[in-house]
Amino acid sequence: MSTVVTQPILSNTIGDGVYGQQWNTIYDAMNVPQVWKELVKYYGPNIGLLEFAIMQGATVPIAGATKTVWEEGSLVKLVELDGTIPVTAADTNITFRLADTEYDANHRSYLEVGDQIVIPAYYLEDNGAQALKPEMYQVISYDGGVDELRVYTAAPMLDDIAVAIAVPDGTELMVKPGNFANGVASGQPKSSGWYSRHFHTSTVKADMEMEGSIQSNEKYYEKLIGGGTGIFSKASLEMDFFLSKAINDEIFLGSGVTNVLTQATRNGSLNTITGTVGLLKHLVDRANIQYYTTAYQSTDFDDVKDILTSQGVCQP
Repeated sequence: MSTVVTQPILSNTIGDGVYGQQWNTIYDAMNVPQVWKELVKYYGPNIGLLEFAIMQGATVPIAGATKTVWEEGSLVKLVELDGTIPVTAADTNITFRLADTEYDANHRSYLEVGDQIVIPAYYLEDNGAQALKPEMYQVISYDGGVDELRVYTAAPMLDDIAVAIAVPDGTELMVKPGNFANGVASGQPKSSGWYSRHFHTSTVKADMEMEGSIQSNEKYYEKLIGGGTGIFSKASLEMDFFLSKAINDEIFLGSGVTNVLTQATRNGSLNTITGTVGLLKHLVDRANIQYYTTAYQSTDFDDVKDILTSQGVCQP
């Protein structure tokens, strides 16, 4: 006599459920010929950044609705003056302060004792005549000033150099390593930190609605090679297109969300709208500006590399 053991019926079907992100989009079938026809009909000769990213495998999954990206800045920088460097006689030390934006929370700055600042020739005299090149002043000490910001004292490297025109407030000066005697201690150590940028994802939606009797109308997808599944396929393709447009728009035009905007969820609670920041917003916030005027010439494009290098974008 045998024992009959029945197997349980397996099911993961749930009530009030939706098909979510685990389902593929039309882009997973982009190499299928009949799908290409639909994509080309929609896009014509133009494809957005989303499509390029998908075709190049440049998309990455993220573990949540936010992502923090770390980036390392340039190892070198300019320093901005707070107040002027006044006119001096030849072979005379100068004193100056830096803008408060040059300090971190512990009042540490990029410029340290032993470093040199580079004063442009326009402001200098060399042995009583207009200086022909920039000259260096080496920082020999600093004292705590207002709000514990430093007041620097620097000495000229040449005894005939004088500040003939006051260096204006807000001037950004180059910093170079200083000169030292043999057998002495070096300058203060430096370390480079990290910048972090916190991104919120954008949630975009596309909707469709079908009446029960719509299946009796002329079908759409069946006319393509290999057939299809009716009006649902047409609506699915259109939703993919609308979602792609929304993502491409966010990539370029997204401005993020700082206002408090809430929407009611399906269970009646309120969730806050979030959004990511697109390319144009990043350009406005972080890019250098060059103004195109009637005097702008092709040779001005030579400045672009230096501008990028100054922001750590490319190597010199």
